[in-house]
Amino acid sequence: MSTNTGESGVLALDMPAPGPDPVLERAFRRAMDGLYLVFQPIVSWTEREIVAYEALVRTCEPELARPDLLFSAAERLDMIIPVGRRIRRGVAQLVSTAPERVALFVNVHGGELADPDLYDPASPLSRVAHRIVLEITERWSLDRFHDIGERISALRDLGFRVAVDDLGAGYAGLTSFARLRPEVVKLDMSLIRGVDQDPTRQHLIRSLNGACRDLGIRVVAEGVETKEERDTLVALGSNLLQGYLFSKPARAFPVVETSVWDADYTQVKGWPARTAQAELLELRDALNALLGTLPTEPAVRAPSIATAGEVAALGRRALRSVEALLATNNLPSLEPGALSLPAPKLARTA
Repeated sequence: MSTNTGESGVLALDMPAPGPDPVLERAFRRAMDGLYLVFQPIVSWTEREIVAYEALVRTCEPELARPDLLFSAAERLDMIIPVGRRIRRGVAQLVSTAPERVALFVNVHGGELADPDLYDPASPLSRVAHRIVLEITERWSLDRFHDIGERISALRDLGFRVAVDDLGAGYAGLTSFARLRPEVVKLDMSLIRGVDQDPTRQHLIRSLNGACRDLGIRVVAEGVETKEERDTLVALGSNLLQGYLFSKPARAFPVVETSVWDADYTQVKGWPARTAQAELLELRDALNALLGTLPTEPAVRAPSIATAGEVAALGRRALRSVEALLATNNLPSLEPGALSLPAPKLARTA
């Protein structure tokens, strides 16, 4: 089987003779004849800039227009590996046209991990591996590989970074997270939609952000469609965001409209122009106000339930700690970018 890219830029694929399902074969052939790539930005909210793009496959064939239908057909026809090669080569051809120092996310079907071309240092995508994040989904079980750790290590040795897609969607995503130890995880959009109205998902996202931060893993929240979702995610500790609010996927590398970077959230929260001293002063005032409303004598209570007096004692301990910190002269700035991140920035390490 051979592949080529015509003058029109459409990704073309030479297909084998029709197999046992000629109807599906013909639809798949038409889909591949009209295959093309689009890109959607991933933004850093604190820096108000695009730090990466995700490459997404599209086709002009209406019967397989959705990517899930296309890949389902590829699985049935045993065409995952050649399709993956076409997409990776298409991305490699476009890297030079992407904005400088911006990473590109490339989706990798689990079946592609069996393709020797993926690990070939001379393959087109390997030559630009320092700019590529391989986004692996577990729709095709990784349990088929007994040496998955060695395969991922080989990709990292080439310079690729690894992302896990759909974290929070269920057991599969969590399994990939534990086994692949990625540099980046993407929160499933089912967690993001309407998060501003759902305290349960807010708690879950805050916990996932905290766990990933402790492990030095970057988190991308995808599927952001409204400013309310955006502001809630930022408040929960999310910084890397992706979704229609910023831009729909497009063939050319799209930009983000200036209006999306409005400062409503930062003005309301008094951020980013914050310092550790300002935070501590505000906390001190809040503790003093709280202590003024609490009695100092313990009240009769049921076992395991803290009394107001005990809460007051804890508040006084916290206040002493705040006062001690304020007495130091080595408080850091809290402006975006002032605090070092545990993992390399996606765009600027390329």
